[in-house]
Amino acid sequence: MSPFSFFDSINRAKLEKFLDLPMPIIIGQLRACHLLRSHLTYPKCQVPCVEYSKLRPAFPGCGWRYNKCATTYSALRDSWFSRVRLDVRMILRLLYSFCWEQASLRSVKNELRAPDGSTISNQSFVDYLSFFREVCWLDNERQQKIGGPGKVVEIDETAFSKRKYNRGKRMAAQQWVFGGVERGNKTKLFAIPVAKRDAATLLSLIQYHIADGTEIHSDCWAAFNKISTLGRSYTHLTVNHSLTFKCKKTGACTNAVEGMWQKLKLPHKVRYGTHRFQLSSHVACAVFFIRHEKEHRFRAILESI
Repeated sequence: MSPFSFFDSINRAKLEKFLDLPMPIIIGQLRACHLLRSHLTYPKCQVPCVEYSKLRPAFPGCGWRYNKCATTYSALRDSWFSRVRLDVRMILRLLYSFCWEQASLRSVKNELRAPDGSTISNQSFVDYLSFFREVCWLDNERQQKIGGPGKVVEIDETAFSKRKYNRGKRMAAQQWVFGGVERGNKTKLFAIPVAKRDAATLLSLIQYHIADGTEIHSDCWAAFNKISTLGRSYTHLTVNHSLTFKCKKTGACTNAVEGMWQKLKLPHKVRYGTHRFQLSSHVACAVFFIRHEKEHRFRAILESI
């Protein structure tokens, strides 16, 4: 059985019970999941360090020590958690709230408030959520191509920021996002912000994300006209949305990818928009959340770390 099975479908009460255990037990579970190092050598002479427990309940409560010169290191050294400065228990609580889409600033501040009244700062809250979205983006990048022989992939492009009826305040040029989803399996999808939606940009992304021999459905956007000439055994079918939502002759439609856009844009609307330079990470996070059900996201993101 995988050590990550402990975190699969874990609820808040079970997580809090685990985090109330002594720190060496928590560190041991994280080491079993290969989230922390199970051994460490002194960098200068490559001599193994020994484990030790701090007498004071300071962060993180245990670590590594090189006895010859009494040099000490954190138990989080050389891991993803070495980048953080909070107690590892607080990070796991924040990560759990993030996976359940409950990581609002007010709720997290109340949850992480110490007995003396101190809590996480606004800047730290933003930074840690950025770290988590980075993990989601890297996990998406490791996914295999979608589609394949006998499979149908629907592709489309959508604008994430635009002026409605050309009214309102001035803003930067429209930000387009190109994506696709495999019909019948909503967990196989991709969405990439693009500077242009021309043929050179979109065709290269199609070849990168969609496997050979796939049947591709799209609308009649001119950039898609050369899909059948890519030499990847693609079958390309189109639907004219100005006439119908599903072609009666070929059965081509893009309903699945339109549904994907609705899920991707919902958090964007809840935030009342997204800053342009953060859009890529937020889109990657939304794709990760679609790929994993809420009950399994905590385990999935820990495995990605």
